[in-house]
Amino acid sequence: MSILGLPFVSQAGVSPLPPDLAFLLDHGVDPAALAKAADRARAWGTDGASALLASGTVTEEAYYRALAAELGTPFLADAIPLGPGARYPESVVAGVAPLLPGAPAAFVLAPRGAAIAEVLGGRSPMGRMPALTTPRALREAVFSANPAGIAAAAADSLQVHRPDWALKARPMGPTLAIAGLIAGLAVVAMVELPPTLVVGLWTAVQLVLLAMVTLRVAAVSVEAEGVAADACLADADLPVYTVFVALHREAAVVPRLTAALSAFDYPAAKLDIKFVIEAHDAETAAALAAADLRRNDPFLRSKSRFEAFASHGIVTGR
Repeated sequence: MSILGLPFVSQAGVSPLPPDLAFLLDHGVDPAALAKAADRARAWGTDGASALLASGTVTEEAYYRALAAELGTPFLADAIPLGPGARYPESVVAGVAPLLPGAPAAFVLAPRGAAIAEVLGGRSPMGRMPALTTPRALREAVFSANPAGIAAAAADSLQVHRPDWALKARPMGPTLAIAGLIAGLAVVAMVELPPTLVVGLWTAVQLVLLAMVTLRVAAVSVEAEGVAADACLADADLPVYTVFVALHREAAVVPRLTAALSAFDYPAAKLDIKFVIEAHDAETAAALAAADLRRNDPFLRSKSRFEAFASHGIVTGR
């Protein structure tokens, strides 16, 4: 609120602060920073909280602590006592999970985007106000509590959701038999046919392959017609991109890499950058912890980069 008791407006003097920013006025956050975040949110087409957190003015933990204080509900920071009903990936995607009996609340909630304004408006997904935590803390708690679910999702989710992209689970015997038969016929043909005919057939096959490669190269080099070279979308129309950066024993390049990524000319609230490292790579982890990652999600650790991409990346990517 302003000193006149009216809703605080941005420096542009047009629109009031959105609910997910306005409550921070009572928690010591600079009004000018909130106004700037509101202006960026309107320009980028995002919610106010995402714009504020992307700017680095307020940390994620500080924001959700203030949100919990505003709602008068407990804030859970580190050891979150998840109950047996916590599921992967549903709890991470929904941002809500049950807690053990005896915990400060029956559920823990980590709202994002429009869900923050709904919670501030008194609309809880469980009908009563749960405890609050950060999306990062909830994700890490679910990962720690459900390793079997993560492994199953990594192994089977592609087959379940996009079977047309997955390797078919079928016996390989018939396929290998057909491949062997074709190869045998090819060998017999090369032995029985006249050498001149074999060379001619082989040359024809090579010419067909060359024609296919030439067609592909030519198709890539053709410019699309009717599209202006300088045409670009407004920030509000740009999509959200998730960028995975896999590192292994590359602590020396982290400062330059993070500086280059931070220099992207793209709305910070719509650029979701995740660093994927190996669990035993302490040097790279220390370098990332010391780097300025305010516009990026924290790095994901895994026993292998493949596991991290398969299990963590698909769910945590925006």
